[in-house]
Amino acid sequence: MRLINTLLLTLTFLIPQAQAESLPDWFVNPPGDSMLWFYSVGMGETKQQAQQNALEELSARLQVTVDSNTQQFVESKEGNTDLYLETDSLLSTTGLIFTNIEMVKSAEYNNEIIQLIKIDRQAFFQQQHDSIKQQLTNFLPDKEELTEKNLSPTLVKLIQYNQIKSSIDNKLSLLDSYAFNTIDLAELITKLQLIAQSVSRTVGYKIVMANVDQTNATDIKFSIIKQLQTIGITSDQKEHTLSIVFAGINQEQTTTEFHFAIKMSAELIYLLDDSIIYQFPMTATVFNQSAELAEQQALESIQLQLGSYQ
Repeated sequence: MRLINTLLLTLTFLIPQAQAESLPDWFVNPPGDSMLWFYSVGMGETKQQAQQNALEELSARLQVTVDSNTQQFVESKEGNTDLYLETDSLLSTTGLIFTNIEMVKSAEYNNEIIQLIKIDRQAFFQQQHDSIKQQLTNFLPDKEELTEKNLSPTLVKLIQYNQIKSSIDNKLSLLDSYAFNTIDLAELITKLQLIAQSVSRTVGYKIVMANVDQTNATDIKFSIIKQLQTIGITSDQKEHTLSIVFAGINQEQTTTEFHFAIKMSAELIYLLDDSIIYQFPMTATVFNQSAELAEQQALESIQLQLGSYQ
């Protein structure tokens, strides 16, 4: 009898533990997406972290990163140790904005929170559409007619548009893949293309490379040329000249216990007929077990920010 009581007492403590260690079926086999909802699950130390991980899982399925990937490294200078929280620019593609998030189910597992969430599918696509429309509208000049007075601000808007064009194209592809109507967005893009054609009739370009070693200069220069060709500007001598000065590359290197950390910075300076019209700083922080690979990835990140690296 004493042995039976001991076994019962033992089972009393073991059963809750076994139940606690069992993941709920809705987490292991979450419901599939429907015409109305996207479903996703996530786990984290807090409810907010669990929801963020669920959004990242959904974002990965939609082939767009929801947020930048942050990493830490310690750098020591003159005996002082500073903790830096940096962003790996290679992973910082333009993220999706999720609204209308509803928590369906929540539970605890091994001292962590697990959540099943759902996203209103139509509201999500509409938000993406409206966000792109606002961006494209902001890039349109105040007046469609190109004059000497508005040439500079029009050119700046085209440069800014081109620098984020790839992220806009990715979101448009996402909308198109789900058969969401994007006709009005295509019309705005056509307007921008026509404006670029007007600018290209009077503006040529030249490129100046400063503080760049010969090994990287060719790739960087090619990326800038590709950017300008996307706008429609050629190197032919024309009434106006757009000079692009690539000022870089400044580089710092440090190490963690397991990785090399490369911090790289550069700047594009745009001059129209020798007057600065726009400056665009670029930074990249990359971690890798190989210093050479870290440097190469940082350089690729800089090219990515030029809007032309594939």
